Amino acid sequence: MFCPNCGKEVKEGAKFCPYCGKQLKAKSHLGSSLAPPPTRKSPLFKPIDVILIAILVVAVTIYVISTISVNITTDPPSASLSIDGNLVGSTPISNFKLWIGTHKFELVREGYGVYEKDIYIAPWTDHNMNFVLEKLGILLVFSNPSGAEVRITRNLLFGGPSFSDTAFTPAKIEAPDGEYDLEISEYGYETYSSRWVSVHSGRTTTVDVVLERHF
Repeated sequence: MFCPNCGKEVKEGAKFCPYCGKQLKAKSHLGSSLAPPPTRKSPLFKPIDVILIAILVVAVTIYVISTISVNITTDPPSASLSIDGNLVGSTPISNFKLWIGTHKFELVREGYGVYEKDIYIAPWTDHNMNFVLEKLGILLVFSNPSGAEVRITRNLLFGGPSFSDTAFTPAKIEAPDGEYDLEISEYGYETYSSRWVSVHSGRTTTVDVVLERHF
């Protein structure tokens, strides 16, 4: 054992330290008279926990300040909306989160022209968007004989996006408003062509042609 005063080793059972005279306490049968060192408590958060929490806070902050809520409606409603090639849902759509920047919008509804546009989502701005869809016109094409191939191509001299379609008579073709080049062809017959076939939004245009045989 050791003297608690001078620290020198003394014999077991000694009542006084022979070096400094300090009275010594008898050793308890339960063990050393010295109390065990206090237990060190673990910190509430480890350094790695603090780092992870900081990263999470930064990520949430960036998301909040970099995304904008948009409200989207269409006339008529119930159009299928895709943004950047991903299907979002059917209009109207409220509080949809978008990153700041340019996004490609596509709206599709039966009987109406496909709406496509690149739209810039600006920061710190409420975005309430309403899109008016163009109702398609109907082109009915009949031929004698029937079963002839029909090809229409939008004439770009009058503006508007390109559009083309192919069908067989009797044909019903839905197309955006505009002027179209029309061809009707069948094996053994002269090809019929016209450059000024008008299709009007929400209306029906009819073409009925008798094809002439080859001689």
